Amino acid sequence: MGVVVTVVNQKGGVAKTTTVSALAHLLTQKGYRVLCIDLDPQRNLDMLAGKDIPIPINDMTTGSMLHVLNHEIDLEKILVHTDLGDLARASSQLSSWNGRPVLTKDEYKTLRDKPDELIRLLEKRFEKTDFSKELAEIIPTVQDQYDFILIDTNPSLTLLTLNGLCAADYVLIPAFPEKSSREAVVELWNTIEGLRFYNKGKYLKVCGILLTNVNLRTNLYKSWLAPFRKIALKMGTIVFNTTISRSVSAAECMGRYENIMIYDKSSTTAKNYAAFADEFLNRIQMLEEERKHG
Repeated sequence: MGVVVTVVNQKGGVAKTTTVSALAHLLTQKGYRVLCIDLDPQRNLDMLAGKDIPIPINDMTTGSMLHVLNHEIDLEKILVHTDLGDLARASSQLSSWNGRPVLTKDEYKTLRDKPDELIRLLEKRFEKTDFSKELAEIIPTVQDQYDFILIDTNPSLTLLTLNGLCAADYVLIPAFPEKSSREAVVELWNTIEGLRFYNKGKYLKVCGILLTNVNLRTNLYKSWLAPFRKIALKMGTIVFNTTISRSVSAAECMGRYENIMIYDKSSTTAKNYAAFADEFLNRIQMLEEERKHG
């Protein structure tokens, strides 16, 4: 079964999507079977997969994660093949998603002339008020086809973010070495702790904090490294040894509809991500061994 890794930070602009796209590309190049799921209505991950990939803003018919979460179409039927592996694209309309609809169009067509069955289904649906586990119920339908399933989330705590966390085995947290980013990590940790408290037996572990937009020569980075290691220790995780340097190429690649590993693989940022992919694989392998024997 594929390992599900949700990349999340409640603060925006910390290279979350750049990290997902670079890691997915590198894992795919290493021969791993990778599925990327874009849960961000901004569709940035889709953009980094190629200029022909994103679904147009006003397109409500092309299959997307909105249709999947609404149980209108199976996950495997919306997948497109990209340099990142398989990709489940987002819809700009995801921002309005607040849970599975009581009835899908197909269900209504089937049951509109069967009032007793319709009432029973409605009663069953109205019993459910927690929609945070929709994705967790959907992913197992394709999980055995992949080695890694990477989920990109929106930069705020919404029902979409909670679905990404509830579906995950591991959480990867990109963060800038600065105060506001550290505070966002603390807030995220409180959310994760709450999810684990209310979902006894749920395996959900932070695999590590990845520091991005780093300039190793500055005092700012050096002064914030220790505080991040302190919060990582409290979370029972690590700050990855690999850091991701800032670069012009990383800022440009979104506008070029290419992930950094294709746009400028000789850049310092791309080389950092190549090193991180190896460290990430070793970390997940170690955690999976602990999980197996734990």
